[in-house]
Amino acid sequence: MIAKSEKMGHKKLCIDCKLCLNREFDDGSNELTYPCPNCQEGMILLPHRFRPPKKSDDQKWKVVEYLLNQGFRYEHIGETVPENLRDAKEFWTRLQQQKLNK
Repeated sequence: MIAKSEKMGHKKLCIDCKLCLNREFDDGSNELTYPCPNCQEGMILLPHRFRPPKKSDDQKWKVVEYLLNQGFRYEHIGETVPENLRDAKEFWTRLQQQKLNK
């Protein structure tokens, strides 16, 4: 059995507040909603690998918002996530084409 401290958690993200919090791993939680402590809007649950941009980096936050709105959830895909909106659009188009070719 893996110790609780060795299991990976998740990140909770509020795009509006540019706030990212760790959510500890737990085996039996039925918690499905995560209100932001600042604005009370729902936070998005993302994998532990997600690394939020600095609050001051508006360009990277636009990329995060764009990709989340497209349905990308920062799962491991084997390539680097883009850092500007133009590259993010190309990245998303490429991912969709790869899905179609499978």
